[in-house]
Amino acid sequence: VTSGEVIRPSARQLDRARKALGRHFSVDPGLPFVERLGILACSLVLTPLPGLVLAAFWRVERPRAALEAFALSAPAAVLYFVGVAWVLVT
Repeated sequence: VTSGEVIRPSARQLDRARKALGRHFSVDPGLPFVERLGILACSLVLTPLPGLVLAAFWRVERPRAALEAFALSAPAAVLYFVGVAWVLVT
């Protein structure tokens, strides 16, 4: 490695490393459409907290699903914040 030689691990070594480190973004399939729709509906109709909690819970085991849950819930959280601030100001 110090002399510039490239290391190419085998597929088996990569699988063992991924299992040891937990899930990897490239192997996480993400959320199915129905789950995305459920998180979005819950975020818009009730509260964005379940989506944000799922994002925090899945951040290591299912990183792609966590990112999708956060991306669906964060805009709703901003909308709720702006709505509450607008009601308080007026």
